[in-house]
Amino acid sequence: YDPNSALYCVRTEEKLPAGANKEYRIVLRDIWVVTAARITELRTHASMLAGLLAGTRRKDTAVSVKRQIDDGLSRLEKWQEKYRIGANTAPFAHIQAHDRSMEILARVIDDTGILENQVKGEGIDLPKSLGPPPPRKDGEESVSGDKPRKIRLDLSNPGRTDQKTPVKKYLPREVRPEDVTADERLEVRYDPERSACYLYSPGIVVRPDEPVSLEILVADRWIVAPARYVYLDSKATNVQARAMGSKREDINNEAQQLLNRLNVIRTAERPPFSDEYIASYHKQIEELDQIEEELLKLDARLTPTQERRIFDAPVLSKVEAPSRSTTWLIVFIVIGFLFLFSVMFFLRWYGKGKDETMSG
Repeated sequence: YDPNSALYCVRTEEKLPAGANKEYRIVLRDIWVVTAARITELRTHASMLAGLLAGTRRKDTAVSVKRQIDDGLSRLEKWQEKYRIGANTAPFAHIQAHDRSMEILARVIDDTGILENQVKGEGIDLPKSLGPPPPRKDGEESVSGDKPRKIRLDLSNPGRTDQKTPVKKYLPREVRPEDVTADERLEVRYDPERSACYLYSPGIVVRPDEPVSLEILVADRWIVAPARYVYLDSKATNVQARAMGSKREDINNEAQQLLNRLNVIRTAERPPFSDEYIASYHKQIEELDQIEEELLKLDARLTPTQERRIFDAPVLSKVEAPSRSTTWLIVFIVIGFLFLFSVMFFLRWYGKGKDETMSG
C-alpha cells in the first residue's frame, strides 16, 4: 500500500545477473464490471416499486420512470458486453469503459430513488432503500496516538569513494510538519501541490560499504477518533429505541447487527506499523462510513414521509361559484377600468410639453 497515493502496488526485490530479465504475472479480480446479479436486483426492485404504484394516482409516472430504468439497464448490459475483455478489447480499454458504466448506473439509481419517493408519498413503507446513499460526515476528528511511530530511511553507496546522496522522501498525507521529529541532517518541508510533507537534504555523505540509517519519528495519525465510535454507538442505540417503540423488530435486528460490526472493527487487531498499518486505518474509515450510511437509511425508514398537499380541483370545488349577475358586473368593472386608463394615457401623451420632447 502506497500511503502517498492511497493506492495498492506490487513490489519485490531480486538480484539478476547482467543482461538477464524476469517476467512477473499478476492476476486481478475484475472489479470494473457491474455484476449481472446487481442488474437483476435493480430491475426486480423497480418492477416491485412500479407494482406498488399501479393502483395509485402516480401510476402513469411510475410506468414512465420504470421504462427509463429498464432502458438504462439494457444500455448498461450492451455497453459492458461491447467492452468485455477479449480478442477485440484490451484490459485497459475495459477499465476505461467502466467509467461510462458507472454513469449509466448512477442515472438508474437516481430513477429508482424517484420511484421510492413516490411509494413513500403513498404512505407505503419500503423494506430497504436502493436510492442514492445519504451524505457522509463532513470530516473526521483528528487524533494522535500516544506512541510515535518510527520511519527508517536507509542510504547506501555502491561506489568506491565517498559521495553525497540527496534526499527527498515524502511522508504519508496525514502527517503534518509539527508531527515530525527528524534527524538534524534532514529538513521537514511541505509540498502544497501534493498536500504532503517530505524530508529533504541537498546531500548526506555516505562512505563506501557503510550504509547510513536515518530514524524519523512521526505522530500516529492513523487512529480512528473515539468520538466517531461514540457517535455511531449512540446513533444505532437511538435507532433501536425508536424501532422498539414503533414495534419494528426487523429494523431493531438490523441496528443490532450494525452494532456488532462496529464492535468488531473497534476491537480488531492491527498489523505492526508499516504501509499495511496505514492501509488498515483507511479500511476502518471506509467500513465506518458504510455503517453510518446504513444507520441513516434505517432512520429514514422510521421517519414517515409527509405528503405535500396540492391546491388542485378538489379544493376549488369547495368554493361557491359567483352568480350570473355578479360575473357580468365584474366584467364591466374591468372593461371600465381599462377604458379610463386608456383615456388618461391619451390625454397625457397629447398634452405633453416641449421640454418633454426628445430631440433626435
